Amino acid sequence: MRLTVSAVLGDAWHLYTRHAGRLIGIAAIVFGFLSAVQALLMLAVLVAAVWIRGNVRAAVALAAAAPVVFLLTNRIFSPQFMVLVVPALALAAALVARDRRVQLAVGFALMGASLANGFVYPYSLPHQAITWQVASAVLFALALVVTAWVVRRSLNVRPGGA
Repeated sequence: MRLTVSAVLGDAWHLYTRHAGRLIGIAAIVFGFLSAVQALLMLAVLVAAVWIRGNVRAAVALAAAAPVVFLLTNRIFSPQFMVLVVPALALAAALVARDRRVQLAVGFALMGASLANGFVYPYSLPHQAITWQVASAVLFALALVVTAWVVRRSLNVRPGGA
């Protein structure tokens, strides 16, 4: 039996049309789940803001973190979103960090996320089919860790100081 491109494409098309309904159903379930997770995380930030009312530093830090939570958990992510994410997290971290070493660590994490973002788009590393996924994972891991730290630290900041 000869394996030709048309035979492979024909088999792939047959499998797609045969199972497309199930794939679309699974995608709808996954997208619904991810939207629910995003809504729950945004609700958690809102509840945290109510919890810390009266503490201006923590409230501003949470206000800066809210759009970051929305953008990082959105189904669609654009590299341009980091233009908002990095300064918002830097501002929030500056308000809730205990000392300059912590601010420096957050700055390095954000720098790493921004660098990884550059290798998702517009620059490419060798073996781009794999490396953009690694860069994307690094970007999200660092940004999500810093975001979670900012939210958690905002809940522990005493009024009037860090």
